[in-house]
Amino acid sequence: MITLFFETVIRTLLTITQASWRRIPEKTRFNKLKWVWFYLKWLFLVFIIMLLIPRRGVIFCALYSWFRPVDDIIDGEDPNPPTCMSDYITQKDDMIKLFVDGTLRLENVSGIDRLLVVIQHFARSIGIAEEIRKYVSIVWKHMVDEYQWRVNKKIPTSLELNEFACSQDEAIFRSAALVLGVDGRMLNQIGIDRLGVFTKTDWISDLVADLKIGLVHLPREVCVAASITYPNITFRNATYAGKHSQIRVIIVEEIQRLDVLWQKVYSKKEALYLAFTNKISRIIYVKIMNDFELSFRKIQTKYR
Repeated sequence: MITLFFETVIRTLLTITQASWRRIPEKTRFNKLKWVWFYLKWLFLVFIIMLLIPRRGVIFCALYSWFRPVDDIIDGEDPNPPTCMSDYITQKDDMIKLFVDGTLRLENVSGIDRLLVVIQHFARSIGIAEEIRKYVSIVWKHMVDEYQWRVNKKIPTSLELNEFACSQDEAIFRSAALVLGVDGRMLNQIGIDRLGVFTKTDWISDLVADLKIGLVHLPREVCVAASITYPNITFRNATYAGKHSQIRVIIVEEIQRLDVLWQKVYSKKEALYLAFTNKISRIIYVKIMNDFELSFRKIQTKYR
């Protein structure tokens, strides 16, 4: 496991490098300082986690380093996609089933799938294996669901979007909190990881990029009322999404609803902070939340 520990560190550094570069708009990539700042910020976070809470840190990094590249491939953002996406999804699905059953072995896997064995082993060592299996399977299911929405050219209903966002928030932020050492009972009482606010913030932040690949995170009912169909919402450019009056109205309304949810997050923020038994874990978790909050404030400014 020592070898896998260091392999996870290396894979995490490579994943952060690729992810940070891809998420800088092409027109601003000439500004290397912006990329370097983004990269160093996350590099420092990884360094602190791995140094101060190594067993929990390796789970945290392995989860990120498995899901990030797999999600990029499924979203069509990887420059070297698999030949057959359905075969790729089936293969990963088989891996997740073995992972959930607790029967995944190192000899069954190669490449980044070795990280699933890392997650499985270290989650057992700190007593959170059952919860991590559950949440990993939920996040994977949602990734496949979004792929199906895109392939089937679907605009989801408001109910589908809300259920998806709440489930996704619970799976991602609860698993992160458990890995970092939260008091589970206090987390249940606080409940802000079941609002869907973080996933919905991510959707609005990435709206234009998602529309370009045919993925819609705006309610079907609202789109129908505005006479907006799948083709004319997904195959326009960023200017269309930003300036078209009907779409802009929908986005502004979504942002207003999100603001109400963020107020609930603010009201519970201090209680969440105290739910962590480790001061370092508190700081890391709150930093992640603050990044989402900053993203939301930028969205509010953009569509003001």
